Amino acid sequence: MPHEILTNEQMKTADDLAIASGIPGFKLMQHAGEAVAKRLLKSTESDVYQILCGPGNNGGDGFIVANHLKKERKEVHVYSMFPVSALGGDAKKAADKCAVKIQSLETFEPILDAVIVDALFGTGFRGDFTPEINDILDRIKSAGNKIIAVDIPSGVNGATGEAAKNSLKADITVTFARKKLGHCLYPGRGYCGKFDVADIGIRDSFIRKAGYIAYENHPDLWLPSFPRKTGSTHKYMCGSALINAAPEMTGATRMAATGCARMGAGITNVLSPQATYDIYRSTLPAHIITRPDNQDMSWIDKITAGLIGSGGISSSTFPDIQKCPYVIDADALAIMPDKLNPQCVITPHEGEFKRIQQFQSLSGTKVDMALEAAKLINAVVVLKGADTVVAHPDGRCVVNTHSSPYLATAGTGDVLAGMITGLLAQGVESFDAACMGVWIHGDCGHRLGAGLVATDITDIISQSLNGLLANA
Repeated sequence: MPHEILTNEQMKTADDLAIASGIPGFKLMQHAGEAVAKRLLKSTESDVYQILCGPGNNGGDGFIVANHLKKERKEVHVYSMFPVSALGGDAKKAADKCAVKIQSLETFEPILDAVIVDALFGTGFRGDFTPEINDILDRIKSAGNKIIAVDIPSGVNGATGEAAKNSLKADITVTFARKKLGHCLYPGRGYCGKFDVADIGIRDSFIRKAGYIAYENHPDLWLPSFPRKTGSTHKYMCGSALINAAPEMTGATRMAATGCARMGAGITNVLSPQATYDIYRSTLPAHIITRPDNQDMSWIDKITAGLIGSGGISSSTFPDIQKCPYVIDADALAIMPDKLNPQCVITPHEGEFKRIQQFQSLSGTKVDMALEAAKLINAVVVLKGADTVVAHPDGRCVVNTHSSPYLATAGTGDVLAGMITGLLAQGVESFDAACMGVWIHGDCGHRLGAGLVATDITDIISQSLNGLLANA
């Protein structure tokens, strides 16, 4: 399954390459319309369809959908934003061939139990709707009909994920060849419903030549590199992790340390200030080693990855990031050096990201900002949120869509930081470790669902890992 995410410009280039190879643009439109019709017939039981067509190629797809549904003896109503005579290009050709009477969009009224096909505006939409379109969209929302979006829900900008105020929320979005950035970034992603990415004849070679801005995070990208234990594996082969303990918010450290251990680190060490050493020693599970920061530190030379910042920092002294990979979280983001190295991972949420001085002038999409930030500090950036973006200074980037809204609760970020640290400790490359940690963290959220609290995640990590490795 392909996982590339394209910008609007990259998708247009891929379209143009397909056309230049000898596939007429109208043939691509026919394939697109057929793909939408197939999904409609597969996923809806209605015999009545209302297709709303805009003036561009998105509307042209809609006219072709109508023909396929008509052949299946469905009751089909087609509405066009403009008269057929005002259309151009392939959209006009599709309208001329439409076997269903084309009515003015002004006459549209939702029919009870009809499925509405949204082919009004495509991925290039930006700005706001006219009052007339707003009125139609209000009627659709009031009626509560099932909505299938062609390529992208009307009002969502395919380039950025921005959405007009009155954008339609689709139950299903059928897009073509690959997802676009606006499908994967919020708020746009929240309007798309379930996805169907249809093959319309744009070959993979065209996608590679056109380029892509990111991948959608998926085990296909990193599962071959996931650390596996065999019969001869022992703990010293699985790394030794260091969790720098918070001076007051001890719960954050405990969650991070447990997440680290659950991800497979051979030894997990918590380095505690003297004032809270007894708290950590009495509350951490027996398999996590609590060490005071005022005693012999010779053991630290064996550390293979570290974490600083979760729950707070006990010192303004920053660890030596040249010795081993480090995850830098929360309060440590404020004291980190201007330049790190690509074996380091920073894990800010969007509020923390904006407070980092180097990043305050960055603009663009979340992907744009994460990529630029990664280059600025020369480290992997995990820009957290419902649409977490992982970016490497060499330009690699993923958008994580495998997430859960129930992760929006205190402490889940501490668990994630610990999970990534556990992977780094085992020798996983920093970008892969971040992608793995973010995906598995989201998978735990899916498995737990409503009522999730952060400590639940560490209890279910093993289920997610066993599910992953069973399918490897």
